Parts: sequence; structure tokens; C-alpha cells
Amino acid sequence: MKKVIFLLIIIIGGSLIYFRPFSPQHVQVIAVHHSDGVIDVLVDGLPASQLNAIKWWQTNKQAILAKYKIPVTNNDLIKSVTFFKFGKGYQEQEEKDRLCFDDMPPPRNCIDKLRLMSVSVMRDDSYLYRFHQGVYIEKEDGRLIKKK
Repeated sequence: MKKVIFLLIIIIGGSLIYFRPFSPQHVQVIAVHHSDGVIDVLVDGLPASQLNAIKWWQTNKQAILAKYKIPVTNNDLIKSVTFFKFGKGYQEQEEKDRLCFDDMPPPRNCIDKLRLMSVSVMRDDSYLYRFHQGVYIEKEDGRLIKKK
């Protein structure tokens, strides 16, 4: 009987660790590059679920914009925000499809294009959240609608 209980505890504990996407995840912002309303945020990762990633951005948006001195008085100043996995860090451009930043001196001013999420401001001031497998619209009243 004790072996069965011990085995159940191990299975439940392992399941909680494996299915951690349901809990908030700490996200480390490595760097932010911005130009002409386009913001690229380099992170170590985002919460595993799309809804948790959106909630993370909604919660941390103002702090990130303030920390990296991105002027925001209204949504007209921000066209899009794209989150990239920092991955192997800054690299040389070489012959690969990499995103390079003009605000850094070459040669190590590029990253691999590992897009995790992008946020665009739409004409009606709603937000469009894009993932590799899913698109959400946040209406002015805060409702999130998954597009099909």
C-alpha cells in the first residue's frame, strides 16, 4: 500500500512539473530594440500557453516600455511588438536568415529569427496577437477572441 501511495505521489508530482504551462512562467527580457514604432523584444521564452503569453504581455507591457525608454503617449506610436527567443544570442549575419539590429555595431548584431509572438495595433485600437498556431484579437473592452 505504501508503494502505491509513493508511486502516485511521484506520478502527480511529475505531472505538475510536466504540465507547468498552466502556471505563470518567469520571462526574462534580454534586450529591446525599437525604431519607427516597431519594437523587437528578445526574451528567454514566453509562457507555454498562448493565453498566458498574452496575459504576461498585458501585465508587463508598461514596465518594459518604461524600462527601455520607449515613448508611448498613444497607440499611434507603436505599430507592432514582436517577441523573439534570444536563443544562441547575438551572432554574425553570415549567409543565414537572421534579424540584424541597426542600433548595434556589427558584426555580432543579429539573432536567429525565432518568433514567439507578435502584437499589432489595429485601426480600431484593438490588438492582434499572432502565434505560429493561432491568432487572437483583443477588443477595446478587453475581450479576447480567437480567430479561426
